[in-house]
Amino acid sequence: MEDKRFCEDTFCVSGVKFEDRNGNGVRDSGEPGLPGVEIRASDVDDTSRAPLRGLTGPDGTFQVCGLERATDFRIIETVPFGYQQTAPLDRRVSRRLIALDRGYFVEGCDDNFSGLAFGNQLIPNAIGGIKFEDLNANGVRDPGEPGLAGFTITLTPATPGAPPLQTAVTDANGNFLFTNVPPGNYVLSETQRQGFSLTLPALNSIPVTLASGGSSIDNTFGNFRGVLTGTITGTKFLDVNGNGVQDAGEPGLAGVTITRTASINDPTGANLSVVTDAAGNFTFANVPFGNFTLTETVPTGFVQTAPPPPGTISATINFAQRSSAGNLFGNRALTAMVSGVKFNDANGNGTRDAGEEGMAGVTIRLTDSANVVRTTTTDGSGSFSFTGLTPGTYVVSEVVPAGFAQTAPPAPGTFTVTLTTGQAVGNLVFGNRAVTAPTNTASISGRKILDLNGNGILDGNDRGFEGIVFELHDTSGNLVATTTSDASGNFTFMNLAPGTYVLSEILPTNFFQTFPGTQGAPGTYTITLTEGQAATGFLFLNKC
Repeated sequence: MEDKRFCEDTFCVSGVKFEDRNGNGVRDSGEPGLPGVEIRASDVDDTSRAPLRGLTGPDGTFQVCGLERATDFRIIETVPFGYQQTAPLDRRVSRRLIALDRGYFVEGCDDNFSGLAFGNQLIPNAIGGIKFEDLNANGVRDPGEPGLAGFTITLTPATPGAPPLQTAVTDANGNFLFTNVPPGNYVLSETQRQGFSLTLPALNSIPVTLASGGSSIDNTFGNFRGVLTGTITGTKFLDVNGNGVQDAGEPGLAGVTITRTASINDPTGANLSVVTDAAGNFTFANVPFGNFTLTETVPTGFVQTAPPPPGTISATINFAQRSSAGNLFGNRALTAMVSGVKFNDANGNGTRDAGEEGMAGVTIRLTDSANVVRTTTTDGSGSFSFTGLTPGTYVVSEVVPAGFAQTAPPAPGTFTVTLTTGQAVGNLVFGNRAVTAPTNTASISGRKILDLNGNGILDGNDRGFEGIVFELHDTSGNLVATTTSDASGNFTFMNLAPGTYVLSEILPTNFFQTFPGTQGAPGTYTITLTEGQAATGFLFLNKC
């Protein structure tokens, strides 16, 4: 019988590629095959010939065919990234097969050769990975997406006092590797390059825990070649009580400039500042991925209360977080202010107990040392405030609504406050309890007229004057009630007890009285009511 070897023109080499976990150069029980590794057979004498190639299968086995008769070949592997070669060890396997210099030599090929074994061990104490181009910006490395060369990767110790940070630059395949790394906790990050957006990892960095003798080489960074963007939003508010928190009822501040730091991917000349709208809101649109610092230009007459020092906000836009919302800047006015609340004292004990609600629409008065009066009205929660006040002493009082009696504060039922520059006095509490209205009560009514010709008489084109405040005091000078003229200039005080009252008006700015007084000497009416009386016809004429 003829020997088959002399009938064949070409032959094959086969074997296995395995993970040599203990690095002893021998495949021990439990050491798995390594798939996808290239094995090459090169003609020793003719280096111009392209090598014969094969890939290891899922179990690490391989076969490379086409080795010609009587030709010398060298069989080697492509060592995978992050591994070091441990096998084969130098030895003569058979008459024509020699293991030498981490490869095999076939001398004068005349047969198929099997049992070739290449062993690789993960490089101990190493951290590495790959940087790839995320062509479709989906945050995943898809087949065909290439590595990116020339990017700087930084390895930073997570623990103070650990070894200093290291940097590595990705190679032609996008790989990077740190060796001889002591065990511990680390953070991997990349240095962003203009024209690229980081898509993996989504949160910009990768935490790594390295055991003694261990390896971590599957860390992946992905970049999209282009500029991906997001949005930064927030609010600028008036921090009335200066506590650094936007409480209920604290309004936004319009017209305030908010600025962000620049990104490497901002276009040349990009506007990095926006102005808050009527509600105090601000928006930065089309913000490139990156880490940013937000600052405000504090308006004149205000001091910043939020955020805490240094008064800046950090905002991040990345693949996982395309928007950064709820960024708050708070300012308190340097001018002084007074605030408080008006409540329904249901049990009349002079204290606001649980369940006692605020009273809306009640007039609160602020009188300065020159006897100039400012008024405001409580909001839906019963709250009120006077802002923009200069230093000085003020008396805060309320106009008790009809059908109620005051229970707080104690007599004389007012608050006297002395304000310094920028001071905010709050928690002034007025309490009222409902009382049974007397029967057959009296009333006072009249009319406010715009005296166009200034003659102190209702004539010609004179007409009613809407929105003017009228006050009713008792003979001791205490304010009893206020009311406002309607569209026709009419006003009425209802539910009045018998007694003597002084009726007066609060002159509008730039107007003077022509009746019942004169310019420079406004007049009032003193009215004595009996039970159930309706006193009418009291005229007030003004000219501007």
